[in-house]
Amino acid sequence: MTCTNQRPNTSCQRIKFPLAKRFIVPLFTQLLRNKMAVAAGKIDVPGIQGVILDIEGTICPISFVKDVLFPYALESLPGVLETSWDSPSFAPFRDAFPAEHRGSPSALLSHVQDLMAKDVKIAYLKSLQGHLWLTGYQSGALRCPLFPDVAPAIRQWHAQGKKVLIYSSGSVPAQKLLLQYTTETENGGDLREVIQGWYDTVNAGMKNEESSYQKILEEEKKKGVEINADAWVFFSDNVKEVEAADKVGIKTVLTVRPGNAEVSGAELERYRVAETFENVNFV
Repeated sequence: MTCTNQRPNTSCQRIKFPLAKRFIVPLFTQLLRNKMAVAAGKIDVPGIQGVILDIEGTICPISFVKDVLFPYALESLPGVLETSWDSPSFAPFRDAFPAEHRGSPSALLSHVQDLMAKDVKIAYLKSLQGHLWLTGYQSGALRCPLFPDVAPAIRQWHAQGKKVLIYSSGSVPAQKLLLQYTTETENGGDLREVIQGWYDTVNAGMKNEESSYQKILEEEKKKGVEINADAWVFFSDNVKEVEAADKVGIKTVLTVRPGNAEVSGAELERYRVAETFENVNFV
């Protein structure tokens, strides 16, 4: 509120300063405390027996997928279509596409370009991308740059007897490639042996739907893993995914990594938030 009177206006003073004291100052103070808490990063998560990890923005930079993997698939696809269109090894990937988009190499290429431009997540595209990335990983052209805290944390959790699962929108074969060919030096960068389960949008469901997390719990129980929902923790950079996991009783941690979307003050207040796995204590 702005006062234009030359003489002091006591009514303006009575309104302006109490409002600032009651609302603005406490809000600023809380936001500052939240920021300091994230920076300090010490979070206790009790009773954890199993860990579910997102990939993009959680264990590796979002930019690796968007700026490295996706462009690599698009750039390598024309050559693969030219040399392998009629190959028996390529046929399963080609034939998974709708009939109207697999009549010719050019039709399939155009469809893939359109899907990727729109960031459509669909099983047959994910399967093809995984096939294309395999060549890149095997040739050494691709290596997943995990955040420095990731491999030590996963190995530590595994050594402690905790189940570690991956749940990503990328296909399970693509997930396994990503965790097999990392920039880590130990064991040739291969972390697959410390991952006990792999889930994607095909065998679990969409990541922003609570039924998908319930499906993961049910599938783990079928494998003899007797861990209740509240003894699992899910790490993700996506608020909608965290909300969905919360609804089935899974504990959650919202990951804040370089390049991720900014976390609002309300989200800082509502969720456990961590910048690194090093600052998450399972107690």
